[in-house]
Amino acid sequence: MLPHEFQDTIHKLFVIMQATHISPIPWKISNTILIDKNRGAETDISSYRPIGLANTLHKLWNQLVNNAPCNYTEAHFLLSSIQAGFPDQKDAIQQLQIFTMVLRMIKSSRKTFLHILLTSSQLLIPQNRT
Repeated sequence: MLPHEFQDTIHKLFVIMQATHISPIPWKISNTILIDKNRGAETDISSYRPIGLANTLHKLWNQLVNNAPCNYTEAHFLLSSIQAGFPDQKDAIQQLQIFTMVLRMIKSSRKTFLHILLTSSQLLIPQNRT
């Protein structure tokens, strides 16, 4: 664990970075090293796995910046229950199942695609807003 003084300094730095929308340029530079996979010829680049070594503070900053919107939207119920991509336990399979269901509704009906989407809006619009 970092000493309290270091934590305060890092926090102040992150507040400044957020206010100015500026990240230190050296933080954006990483070193890439190649790790041998122990497969194939040593002269073949596909025999190596690239590993990017990034600045630790930059990784921490990116983690905070990436997680903050996710945490906020989930805490305030801003996502539809069918939202996929970054929420936990959500993936493209669920989206494809809903899309397939809508396509089946269109096929079995003489209604237009737009009419089906409008009448099945409970699938597309969040119902749990407070």
